[in-house]
Amino acid sequence: MRTGALLSGRYRLLRRLGVGGMGEVWCARNELTRRDFALKILLPSLLENTEAVQRFVREARATAKLR
Repeated sequence: MRTGALLSGRYRLLRRLGVGGMGEVWCARNELTRRDFALKILLPSLLENTEAVQRFVREARATAKLR
């Protein structure tokens, strides 16, 4: 991933906030709403690892419940 990249036609990567064992966390902007948010991207090397993908999804769901 690189700064300025546009994901799914609407999420612009602004700057990388960190990197860990499962992925990278970016400050991103929704181009439609102009809202900034944190976006975690799973490392490509883990896409074939079913357990890692399931853990990533569980983490995303848990995070989505936070306010």
